[in-house]
Order: sequence, then structure tokens, then C-alpha cells
Amino acid sequence: MDNNTQYVTLSEIQHYMFCPRQWGLIHLEKQWEENYLTVVGELLHKRVHDSNIVDSQNGVLTIRGLDVVNESLHIYGKCDAVEFRPAGENEDYGAYLHGRKGTWIVAPVEYKKGKAKSDLSDVMQVVAQAVCLEEMFSTRIDVGYLYYKSSRRREEVFIDEENRNRLIEVVSSIKNMTRSGHTPKSKVSSKCNSCSLKDACVPSLLSKPKNVAEYINRNIGEGEQNETDA
Repeated sequence: MDNNTQYVTLSEIQHYMFCPRQWGLIHLEKQWEENYLTVVGELLHKRVHDSNIVDSQNGVLTIRGLDVVNESLHIYGKCDAVEFRPAGENEDYGAYLHGRKGTWIVAPVEYKKGKAKSDLSDVMQVVAQAVCLEEMFSTRIDVGYLYYKSSRRREEVFIDEENRNRLIEVVSSIKNMTRSGHTPKSKVSSKCNSCSLKDACVPSLLSKPKNVAEYINRNIGEGEQNETDA
């Protein structure tokens, strides 16, 4: 990796897609707060990364905690797991592995603590992993996977042209925002309730009141109420 080149991490892509302000607080302002969800997530990923290469009974190879990079898009990070399945009759399709016969179909698997999200933050993280693996193994990846612990289900992520183009746009936006050095403004949504940076972000203070009365009630009335309660 070139030290003079601006790189984007896989986690940045997920954070930015979840909430640009969260991305700014973490990666520009270097703020991070633990909550129950982040602790559970870290323990889950630690268990995944603690494993070694596994040769399963059905012939699928799994590599845990693989460092990956794509020098074309300047993105890098670590995959929770990468699966290699024998290409079988389609020998012309797949990657060559040192010390292994034939070619192998490559697929990243990202583990998540919760359930499938309504946004594309998890999906784009898998897409980013896939393009890194494609460059490293000189292959083409059509499908990756998301495994959600709460539902114990594996979801397919299609590495199609739409998602590839979206990834390029997201990486470009992150680089531009990094160069600007300005943390994006808050957009209040249901996501705020589970965000570990809710207290640092204070989204309610950044949202515009509908009228003067609402502003007074929010910023003055609540303060008077707190004093009365005390």
C-alpha cells in the first residue's frame, strides 16, 4: 500500500452507509462509545477471527480474518470469513490456490450480531470485500453472504453492476468528506436509537424545530422541568 495514497477501510464504508454523521464522528473526530450492541459485535467477530483455515467435510475451505485490499479503489480491511468452493466442471471459472488442485469459487461471508438492516450498509461492506478478493485472487465473484446471529440466517449479496457502481460512488464520497474534514449533519431516524454514538451526536439538538414554541419547549422548558424535578 502506498502511504501517499488515500485509502478507505471496509468499516468506513459500512459506517458511512449506515449514517454519514456516525462515520464522521468515528473517523474524523475519533469518537467511539461502547454500548451493548458494539460489545456483542466485537465478541462475535473475535470468535470468528480466532479460527484458522478449516477444511470442512464437503470440501469447502474457509479462511478466517483474512486481510484484503483493492489497489484500484484504494480500499482495505479484514474479512470475517472467506469461503472457497471447488469450481467443479466449470474449471475455467474461479481462483487458483497454492497447493490445491483445480479452481475455486470465492465468496466473502460477513457475520453480524443483529438482524438484516433496511439500508445497504451491510450489503456494501460485503461488496467491498468481494472486489478486494477479486483483485487479490484474479477472479470474478458474483455472490457474497451476510450471516445474522439473531435470525441464524445467511443472506445472499449479489455483486452486480449496480452494487459495484454504488461502491465506487460511496468510496469517492468518503474520500471527499475526509479531505473536507467536516462531519456531516445529523438526519434523525429510527437508527439513532441503537447508535452507540447517540450521546455524542445528540441528534435531537441538531434537528430543526417546527416552530418557535417547539424550540422553547425543547431547549428551555425541559431545563426548567429538570430543575423542578431536582
